[in-house]
Amino acid sequence: MVKTYDNFVLLFSRDGNENRAKVIESPAGEGKVSFNDPFTRDEFDVLIAKLGDYSPGDRAAEDVIKDIGARLFDQVFKDQVYGLLRDSIARTQTRNKGLRILLRLTDAPGLADLPWEYLYDKTDNRFLALSYDTPIVRYLDVGAPVVPRSRRGPLRVLVMTSSPEGYEQLQVDDEWTRLSESLAEALRGEVTLSRVEATRSELLKSLDEEFHVLHFIGHGGFDAGGGYLVLTGENGRADRLYGEDLGRLLHDSRSSLRLVVLNACEGGRASVTDPFAGAAQSLLQAGLPAVVAMQFKIGDEAAITFATQFYSSIARYQQVDAALTEARKAIFACGNHIEWATPVLYMRSRDGAVFQPEPEKTSEAAPEGLIYSAIVEAIFEGRLIPFLGPDANRCGRADDRPWEFKPGGVPPDDDDLAAYLADSFEMKTGDRLAKISQTIATVTGSNRGVTSKIRSVLAGPFEITPLHHMLASIPAQIAKRGNPAQYPLIVTSNHDDLLERAFREAGQPFDLIYYALDGDGQGRFYCRKHGSAEEHALAGRASGRATKRNPPILLDERTVILRLNGVLQRVNSNHSSCVITEDDFIDYMAGCDIGLLLPASVLGRLKGRDNHILFLGYAAGDWNWRVALRRLWGDGPLPPSWIVAPDSQEDDVEESFWTKRTVTPIRVSWNAFIDEMRRRLHEYCGNGGV
Repeated sequence: MVKTYDNFVLLFSRDGNENRAKVIESPAGEGKVSFNDPFTRDEFDVLIAKLGDYSPGDRAAEDVIKDIGARLFDQVFKDQVYGLLRDSIARTQTRNKGLRILLRLTDAPGLADLPWEYLYDKTDNRFLALSYDTPIVRYLDVGAPVVPRSRRGPLRVLVMTSSPEGYEQLQVDDEWTRLSESLAEALRGEVTLSRVEATRSELLKSLDEEFHVLHFIGHGGFDAGGGYLVLTGENGRADRLYGEDLGRLLHDSRSSLRLVVLNACEGGRASVTDPFAGAAQSLLQAGLPAVVAMQFKIGDEAAITFATQFYSSIARYQQVDAALTEARKAIFACGNHIEWATPVLYMRSRDGAVFQPEPEKTSEAAPEGLIYSAIVEAIFEGRLIPFLGPDANRCGRADDRPWEFKPGGVPPDDDDLAAYLADSFEMKTGDRLAKISQTIATVTGSNRGVTSKIRSVLAGPFEITPLHHMLASIPAQIAKRGNPAQYPLIVTSNHDDLLERAFREAGQPFDLIYYALDGDGQGRFYCRKHGSAEEHALAGRASGRATKRNPPILLDERTVILRLNGVLQRVNSNHSSCVITEDDFIDYMAGCDIGLLLPASVLGRLKGRDNHILFLGYAAGDWNWRVALRRLWGDGPLPPSWIVAPDSQEDDVEESFWTKRTVTPIRVSWNAFIDEMRRRLHEYCGNGGV
């Protein structure tokens, strides 16, 4: 069973001679503390050297480790921060969850090379990193959120071994033999290993194949140029490959390669001045989701135990931090009192999920390969209209845990907003958003409380989902093809602004069209053109032709985002209102004739018989969202279209609804759909067509 975790995020910084640690996220709230350096550099070097005097099985070494770990713990986890840690652990335990401790050390590189994996709480007499409930992660916030990739079949590990001249000769052949035999016996086909000599040419050749993990066995080092691995060069001599260069080589393999394990001395060492200078950190900066590296030398026995347990857990889709904790415990269980803390985990994934099972196909009837080809063809021919529904925001969620309102977290869908409203107004949960909001509006006599509450929620800086990122990448793909451009018309009936944020982040211009529910211009569509702060009412078929003040909407200039149900926040609009309650939907359906209100260019794209609709996160069971369909296309069949709805069930009513509309379901997970779309778009641009 995959364990679920809450995050305890500690942000470290340095101000003069004082260190600071701030809890910026936890189940118990936020807090901060100031502290001194846990050691002088000389003290630390003496303690590490003292550890070297012990064998791994010497129990006396644990006293030294406790001393190191307690000094680290006592400096940081004190006062307010200690209270937050204790409270957070208690809260997660009551919900049978764990607490992932994310250390963000980027702004305090002088602390980054300390062995935080030894953190020791004297009160409970336990090492945090040895508990499945409190894994320790070094988290680097270096870009877009990580999405777990679907994996089919066994975990494929590429093992690179190197023992060049001029360095202590490693028994790489023996270690390879023991590693392969141990994994073969323990995992029975769940993991496959392939071995190559660690040369640049063999690395490049191997990257043409699909591997999930790169495992390096050899020497490493750290100098003024940063962290490096020692490969085998010409004539068997050493060839230093710096982490920055390795990251560049691995960058294009990220679709399958998700994890790197560096069994090399100083592979996990960090610079005291540059957080990205180490080999492991450089790989994260290049886009790899997770890297495990060794902060000290690790013996062969511990390395084999680590790999066997770690890959066993990863092969079963365990989070990488939980898998590493299991590996630590396996080393410790062998009587090894030192080396369980040698592996260091660097992640840029907040939830530790790098792989997920490929979903089982629920239907053999849908020729999915042909469907994807048709979708991509329609995109580049300007004939595809993505239509985002209320479940689109579930894309990218790692599991089914309840949504939590927290900055930087996953965005809410309509059910999440409904539950949040119900809790805020002390109502029973379980009803849909339209009904919950209608009840509140009826009791309070106004929509203001509902809209104000939802606006405050959606103002949070939530993560942009992979779906929104994928849609925002399409204009650049179209431009790359070099054909006469027909940019997308994207329709959304959601309340958030994730789509606009994704386009801005991608540097892609767009025109925004939205419906005004109330105010002086109620019952009309308004437009804000790219680069303009002015909004103007659109001239549809009922209101005449475009004027200089009311310019036309041209889809060969840029993308158009159509907010069918209005805007709610972050637009600074004079018409910031949205269709939310049941009465709103009734008024909308009765009073809005889209065929008369939208410009001909937009309406022509929407109703063109050669165009296709791609419904994303839509469910036929939501009557209020069926209003949008009827407003646009009546009750008859659509041109051949598709729906991606991972959470919907194959039942007679659902099937009958979509069949009547000539809409074909694509029943795959969001991640599988996004992965396949990205691959198809890349191939189409690279090969000139499919």
